[in-house]
Formats: sequence, structure tokens, C-alpha cells
Amino acid sequence: MRFVEGAPEGRFYGFYEIFGMMIAISLSSHYRTYRVEDIASYLIPPLDARQFKVYLDDDGKPASFVTWALVNDTYHQGLKDHGDNPPPDQWTSGEHLWFTDLVTVTGDVRPIVRDIRRNLFPDRNAYSIRRNENGGIGRICLWRNARI
Repeated sequence: MRFVEGAPEGRFYGFYEIFGMMIAISLSSHYRTYRVEDIASYLIPPLDARQFKVYLDDDGKPASFVTWALVNDTYHQGLKDHGDNPPPDQWTSGEHLWFTDLVTVTGDVRPIVRDIRRNLFPDRNAYSIRRNENGGIGRICLWRNARI
């Protein structure tokens, strides 16, 4: 698999290693109160679609991750209206870029956002959902990329 920032040169990680890293990182976030099957429903679709990036700290430990979906008009509107992630088979159904998770152990998302804007999607605008305490939509965020 790909997209493990900070990995030793030539080191590749498998699906379950990356899934384990994401679970470990998630324990420091709002996910710690979720059931395992709920966490899996958020993490497995982007892993299967290879739409993720994991960041390791200086000691090689999992520190942050970001996941995204590229959805069609129908699921784009569904995300805006209800905040529901698309079904797994629709994760790569279109051109609307949504960041579905951005989780970091430190709480400082700035370096991750900078990497997303400069390296992952330098020429794209995107959306994300800032969730409230009960998991509902707090607000929809539009990420405007300055390069566009």
C-alpha cells in the first residue's frame, strides 16, 4: 500500500498494518467512544479505495491520518445535506473531493493541511464536515486551494 509519510525508504505497509495504525491514532480522538464496527465503517472504504495518507512521527510511530472520497453529484449532495459517507462502492464515484477524516494525535492539523494543499491535492478545492458532539453536522467546510 502507499501513502505512509515518514516511512523508511522502501518500506511498504499492508492493509492490516495501516488499519491498525489508523485505529491507534483514532484512540486519541472522538472515535474512542465509537464501537469497532462503526470505526471500521469509516476507515475500511478509504483503505480499499487507497484514498488515505498516514503520517508517522520522528520515532516512526503513527501520528496522523487523512481519508477522502471522490463522489458523484448524488453523494456530494447527500454529504452536504445529511453528512452520511457514501456506501463503499461509491467511494470513487465522481469528482467531488471530500475529506472524510483528518485525525492527529497531537491535535495540530496545520502540517497535515499544508501537505494536503501542497502535495496531495494542489489544484483542487474540497469539502469536509466539522462534526458536533453527537456526530451530526456542525458545519460544512469548503477548502479553497490558493493555487486555483
